[in-house]
Amino acid sequence: MNRYREAVDYYASKGENYVLFNSGDEHASIIFENIFRTAKEEINIHAYDLCNDLTSKDGYLNSLESFLKEDNTKLNILLSTYNYECAKNSKLFILLRRFHDKVNLYHLNGAEIKVKEEVVHFCIADNKMYRYEFDVTNRKARCNFNEPEMSERLKSLFDMKIKSSTRVELN
Repeated sequence: MNRYREAVDYYASKGENYVLFNSGDEHASIIFENIFRTAKEEINIHAYDLCNDLTSKDGYLNSLESFLKEDNTKLNILLSTYNYECAKNSKLFILLRRFHDKVNLYHLNGAEIKVKEEVVHFCIADNKMYRYEFDVTNRKARCNFNEPEMSERLKSLFDMKIKSSTRVELN
């Protein structure tokens, strides 16, 4: 796992246009930590409900908190479903409530985003970085720290789905 972390750290810090494949919580955590660490302006996340082991890991939370502490940063989250019971005590949602002025949270009332009939989850940062999860059961995904074209397509999909979503107040 250390070699994978080193490779991801390298591509993230250099902003290289290189596709990295990943699967499982550990790989996903490394990717998200690097996206959160290298993003400077805006992160957009689409996920099921963000109530899982990955989003309670210290590395995930600490790197997201560092991003949110920076000036002029913004986080937009679009969930398929909002799980109030989970969010009430979740470390992630406690963090998001602390930064409620920088976080926009929406949900799709249980609807999933599908591409070619497959449910997908994704994260886009600064309109150039992304993690695209094409197998949500096994967390299989591809990631790139400098591919604006794919990032723009995902951002367009994200923005289109926001229009049919419901906003959640965090404070």
